[in-house]
Amino acid sequence: MANTVIHYRHLVRGLTGLKLELRSSAVSADPLNTGGDTLTESVQGGLYTATVTEAITGRCWFTIKTSAGNVIDEGWSSLLADTVGPYELRETPQEDENGNGPYNITIPWTYSGGTALVGAQVWINTSSTNSSPRLYEAITDGSGNAKFQLAAGTYYVRMRATGYRSNSVYTLVVTGEETFTLS
Repeated sequence: MANTVIHYRHLVRGLTGLKLELRSSAVSADPLNTGGDTLTESVQGGLYTATVTEAITGRCWFTIKTSAGNVIDEGWSSLLADTVGPYELRETPQEDENGNGPYNITIPWTYSGGTALVGAQVWINTSSTNSSPRLYEAITDGSGNAKFQLAAGTYYVRMRATGYRSNSVYTLVVTGEETFTLS
């Protein structure tokens, strides 16, 4: 198994002795990466890197601790199967324990004539491959809108509806609250 390289950016440069712990939940006692992994600052300053040797996939609660054991950052993140990295953890904004980010995102779906596509299944993940786990799912409402709460980042969107075939994968870059038009 290949090691997974994890990057973490922090505004403060020159920190030493940082540890990365990955857990299945915020309240889980035992880290998935046994004993945690040391984060080492790169020459870029503010970019810290750890190599995780355990096979960890799916949603994880990450915690960054100082050498004294003080938590300086934590939040939800997702690690994909067979990711060798680099994989970057976001410092902020954070997702809550339900995976909801701080940004309200609306994705409208319509037929080519402009009629709302009601009842369509829309899902989002962090990989463009079809085998990736669905991190978020929604059904379009009476106006054809799928609504999500996401953190900043790049996501991939797919849709399925009765009588409507789409094999398209749409890239969604979230930087704040907005309504996206996918094409």
